[in-house]
Amino acid sequence: MRKKAIIGLGILFLLVACNAGNVTVESISYEPVPAKPGKLLKLWVQIKNDSKYDANNVVVKLDVKGDRETQFPFEIPDGNNIRYLGSMKAYSISIAKFNILVSENAPNGEYKLHVLVGEGNALKQRDISITVQNIAPNVIIAEIEPIKASPGEEASMEVKLVNIGKDSAYNVILLLEESEAIVPKGNSSIYIGNLAPGEEKISRIRIVAKPDTKLGAYEVPLKVVFKDREDLSYENFARAGLEIYEKPELDASLFFDREKIKEGKCIITLEVYNTSNASAKYV
Repeated sequence: MRKKAIIGLGILFLLVACNAGNVTVESISYEPVPAKPGKLLKLWVQIKNDSKYDANNVVVKLDVKGDRETQFPFEIPDGNNIRYLGSMKAYSISIAKFNILVSENAPNGEYKLHVLVGEGNALKQRDISITVQNIAPNVIIAEIEPIKASPGEEASMEVKLVNIGKDSAYNVILLLEESEAIVPKGNSSIYIGNLAPGEEKISRIRIVAKPDTKLGAYEVPLKVVFKDREDLSYENFARAGLEIYEKPELDASLFFDREKIKEGKCIITLEVYNTSNASAKYV
């Protein structure tokens, strides 16, 4: 009697297995390609019930942690690495979507993600290779010409911008921000345009030293903003050195003998003097 019960359970199990669905991975895709460090990666898993029977308790699970030997530079921001799709009709297709954050310090390379699909706990693994490559643009303020101006005086500085990144930078703008010592002369922003990798451009910015600025050394804040080909924004900062100095002011007095001028001979004396506290050279 016991043997008959065991045989009956075995037959029932076989009938259930034969009438179960067959969930398989049709395709896996992601964007952007390549993935970029510090950016979100969108992953789509298309699965199919390749059976004439319905599939129940369909699960799609993503392993982004790897193992002790291989650590993947990924994480899921919301912590939910499982998608429960419920039932799937015979020969039907469904898609599971995941948002994955690539680590900011991820080295360039190929990484495999484990995708597990199936019914309940009966999961099958499919791997996908993710390419991570840092190809973002990086426009820096490479060189700045030092500035010297007296209070209330206009001056200009030469600024060199260089794209040291591995991709083109778009809509590059150089911004001069107001500081305690200066204000922009005219427009505070200069549109540079696009910069290819390794390309450099030189721009000149005009400033006005505030009339009440005290003599001394100051810093002028500069900022460069730009975008990549996916319209993501970036910015870098730098500071220019500024010296506010007192400008020498010269005056002169003319002395001569009017009577001797009438005689056609006269000694004219020109007395030049400095009315400021600054030294005057090469007068």
